[in-house]
Amino acid sequence: MGLPGLYLRHAGSLRWWGWISFVLVFATILSETLHSVLQIFDYPVLFKDITDEAALKKVSDHVMEVPTTQPGGTLMRSTFMMFLGGYALLGLSMLQARTLSRWPALTALAFPLLMLVPMDGVPHQFMVIFNLFYLPILWYGAILAFEPDFSRTSGTAAASSALPS
Repeated sequence: MGLPGLYLRHAGSLRWWGWISFVLVFATILSETLHSVLQIFDYPVLFKDITDEAALKKVSDHVMEVPTTQPGGTLMRSTFMMFLGGYALLGLSMLQARTLSRWPALTALAFPLLMLVPMDGVPHQFMVIFNLFYLPILWYGAILAFEPDFSRTSGTAAASSALPS
């Protein structure tokens, strides 16, 4: 509900790239959700017969090479490209729409730059950065859920509501 609500809130102000960003961000979230569900069901099957360190290493190595081989690698790379493109377009389209705060849009544009910053000593740095990408969506969700009604604060609506009835 949150992602469609965010885009529907901006529907009158979005340009074509805003709608492309919706498709890309939605496809990314759907792909990540399906990936997680597959792990929940696959890992117990893969790891159930492990009795020693050698077997654990063999299965762990197999699991770690799936993202780099076909078709797992193709899925991971395409999800990553949808992810970067979708969030860049999300930031641009939300800045252009100017119906909500610009700060979540600016963070959506800034977070891809974190991929270029070396983070020596941070375990699983990609996972830390990857999770940061969801903060602008969370931020927009909080704005949509807790902000006052725009009809009372926008220029013409505020002027018309101040008139006696």
